[in-house]
Amino acid sequence: MNTEKTNILITVACMMLIAILIRFSLDAYRRSFLEKRLESELTRLANSVDEQMGLSPAKLKHREDLRQQAMHDSLTGLYNRRYLSESMEMALNLAKRHSPGLTVVMLDVDHFKRFNDTFDHQAW
Repeated sequence: MNTEKTNILITVACMMLIAILIRFSLDAYRRSFLEKRLESELTRLANSVDEQMGLSPAKLKHREDLRQQAMHDSLTGLYNRRYLSESMEMALNLAKRHSPGLTVVMLDVDHFKRFNDTFDHQAW
């Protein structure tokens, strides 16, 4: 009878051990599955935010290139009227906040077309 009870106890202990191992395996699988799903969802969300905001490095560089083109004359590379307008607005706002005044000096070259026709754009 002792041997029979011992065998039953060993069998029950083995079954409990197997049940515990199965539970740990299922918990580990569940955690792994949930972590992968969470990671996948976070990646999808991050990609969606990037797409919505348009903050990819290529788009940022393209935007900066367009801004530079808008501020410079394509032929001479000099700043254009748009740059003057934007920089004057910033300078005026800065002067209003931090200084008592602002001085602006502008230069007008008479007969510049004749100079330009004589020396052409190639001189630049």
